[in-house]
Amino acid sequence: MKAGNSLYSLVFFLVLQAGCLAQDQQPYLVETFDSNDQSWPFIGNGDGYNISIADGHLVMDGNRTAIHSYKKIAVTEETDFAVYGKMIFLEGDHLGWMGLRFMMSEQADKYCSFVFNNDKGFLVAVNKGKKYEVLRQSKSLVVKPYDYNSLTVIKSAYTYKFFINDKQVHEEKIKSFFGPLVGDITNQNMKMQVDEFQVYDPKSG
Repeated sequence: MKAGNSLYSLVFFLVLQAGCLAQDQQPYLVETFDSNDQSWPFIGNGDGYNISIADGHLVMDGNRTAIHSYKKIAVTEETDFAVYGKMIFLEGDHLGWMGLRFMMSEQADKYCSFVFNNDKGFLVAVNKGKKYEVLRQSKSLVVKPYDYNSLTVIKSAYTYKFFINDKQVHEEKIKSFFGPLVGDITNQNMKMQVDEFQVYDPKSG
């Protein structure tokens, strides 16, 4: 089994809460995690996980299950946008994946992922529900093990560019658009911290 497949086979797909679907949508997002005023879901203790927001940090502890948290934004297949996150590994499985999810369906069963680990690895994948496809899995010297790393995905029409610490590591054409959810993911048996999360217009930078 590929390392990427092991992550997503372990992911516990948390049920979407009605409050998430009812929240006000916005095309772009700037999140500093000073509070949960923007209503990220699954905050608190759950079955095998804990997610907290305080003092400028989103802390995700997947002690017994892979977990995610996300926001619904007002983007469509025609919208060009960029997703950015700055995060750091805290403890647990140092080979576990952590990073971004984007274009996720509102049922949370279809999505694209861009993740990395402390072995300088990165992974770009598409989960189409019944079909999981690794688009690129490799290692890169731009990944900083046990330190802060920033991930950026820039969408322009059907072309997606993937950056780690502002260095491009991959480019891919993805024609599937599953939905308007974007967020963060961490593997089972690991804990990570997100300090910044943004969705912005790539034309304005």
